[in-house]
Amino acid sequence: MSFYINVFYALVWASLRFTSAYTPKAKLFILREREFWGSSVSIIIQGKKITELSQNRYIEIELPAESTIIEISRNIQEKIEVKAVINLEANKTYYLKIYRELDYFKDQIMLGRLGAQSAQQELKHMKKYDFSAIP
Repeated sequence: MSFYINVFYALVWASLRFTSAYTPKAKLFILREREFWGSSVSIIIQGKKITELSQNRYIEIELPAESTIIEISRNIQEKIEVKAVINLEANKTYYLKIYRELDYFKDQIMLGRLGAQSAQQELKHMKKYDFSAIP
């Protein structure tokens, strides 16, 4: 009887290991254009601070294919200025761009979605920000 229990546990362990190793992923690029305000912005994904992104940089990150919360704040203000939810689908690539909206009454950062062709053109002029903290 114990032999069959051991075989059962081995099969369960193997199936869990197989499914966790192959969770579907999506690729996300977050770009920050060159602007005249110099402070870095904090990028927070699923409640975890990923990095501080300076001007003319981008990050590339693989995330689980699921509903993902992205928050952005300027470090000088230390409050969340942008909060977006994006549904990431497996094996797809998404491009988001951080930009500044400025008028007489407000100065805020925004997050917009880019098409692949526009993003590829902008990425040619930006530097990739390498970091080790991937959620």
